[in-house]
Amino acid sequence: MVHKGFSTKAEVKEYLGVPQKIERLPDGREVWIYYDLRKDALASIPGLGEKLGKKEIEILRVTFYGDKVVDCIYYVTKPQP
Repeated sequence: MVHKGFSTKAEVKEYLGVPQKIERLPDGREVWIYYDLRKDALASIPGLGEKLGKKEIEILRVTFYGDKVVDCIYYVTKPQP
């Protein structure tokens, strides 16, 4: 849904909503960051879930120059202990 060189800020906001964080870079670029913590069923069990459950954070970084998307990076990482 997000396309480099074509998608605008308004379109990204319509598709993904308001970002959790916005970074403004010295060169004029603006980075919108979206993230979501994912847990499997075991991670939801009190006490036991911390040891057996799986948690991961999905992160999407959308970079704009002016009103257009110039970069879009998606990755998954583990939460810091």
